Amino acid sequence: MAGADQILPRVRTALRTRLVGLPWVVAAGTAPVVAWEGVVWPPPDAPDWARKPYLREQLKPNVHQTFGLGAAKPVRTSGLYLVDVFLPQAAAESLGLGDDITGQVLVRFAADTILVQDGTAVTVRKVYPSPPVLSPPWVQRPVTVEWFADAINAV
Repeated sequence: MAGADQILPRVRTALRTRLVGLPWVVAAGTAPVVAWEGVVWPPPDAPDWARKPYLREQLKPNVHQTFGLGAAKPVRTSGLYLVDVFLPQAAAESLGLGDDITGQVLVRFAADTILVQDGTAVTVRKVYPSPPVLSPPWVQRPVTVEWFADAINAV
C-alpha cells in the first residue's frame, strides 16, 4: 500500500481512468470532452466546444483518519469526486442526452465498485445525481461519487 502522502494522486488517477472509459453514445457518435481539474478550459484548440456536451471533474478529499498511532498504521482517506455533465440546453431538452450521459456516469461509478491504481484500492461508497441546474445556454447535471481508500501511514 502507498503512504498517505502518495494516496491522492493514485485516487485521482483511478477515478479519472474510470471516467474516460464511459461508453459514450452522444449525438452522431461525438464523445464529450472532459474539463480536467487544474487544466485551462475551454481548450484553445476546440473552438466549437460550446456546442458539444462535456464533463467537468473535481476531486475533493475530505478526511484522513488514522487507525492507531505511529508508523505502519492504516490511514483511511475519503472524499468526493464531483462529475458535472454539461449539455447545450437545446440538446438536453430535445434529445434527452442529460439522462443518458448522467446514467452512464452513475452506472460506471456504482456503489461498491473497487478501482485499483498502483496497488491502491479506491472503493466507491455511494454515487448519486443532483437535480439539473439550468444556466443558459447550458444544463448542468451534477453527479457526486463518495469514495474511500486505505493506505499505511509512512510516518
